[in-house]
Amino acid sequence: MCAMFFYAIPILNDPQVYIGVTLFSIATILTLLHLLKHRVKSANNDAMQSNNTNQGDTLLVTKTIPMLRIFDKSKAIEFYVNWLGFSVDWEHSFSDGKPPIYMQISKSGIVIHLTEHHGDCTPGGKVFIECTGLRDYHRKILDKKYPYNAPGLETAPWKSLCMEVVDPFGNKLLFSEAQ
Repeated sequence: MCAMFFYAIPILNDPQVYIGVTLFSIATILTLLHLLKHRVKSANNDAMQSNNTNQGDTLLVTKTIPMLRIFDKSKAIEFYVNWLGFSVDWEHSFSDGKPPIYMQISKSGIVIHLTEHHGDCTPGGKVFIECTGLRDYHRKILDKKYPYNAPGLETAPWKSLCMEVVDPFGNKLLFSEAQ
């Protein structure tokens, strides 16, 4: 159709041809804009649906608490409480504090469950902790001269200041402060 209008212009050279070309051009542009708008809207809807795959789901997560396997309550207390400065929030055992122990520790918004129960989890887990004030915290724990761990500070590939500590059971805590 477009080719026919452009072929007719030099032959007929009438105002009707120019009006037809103008109307045809406007209609074509409006149609293309409508299609483009629909395509963008469709792409946005697809992206929103992929981000909200659980639409209608009533689950609301309020907290995630990592669970780490330990083998000895006294070593866990020495590491987490005496050295890192965590507090024991509560503990549970089936018979007057005898193993297996299950306890919750916390510090500055970090909450961790420590368990001696063999079926709960395996040793060697890692917890990623986003934080601020890492240099001061690092200095404080080094000043305590814990004999089994002296972590350094390093800049991670993601450009954060990081410190990793390994507990007596092989579990790791990676503290990361964005720079």
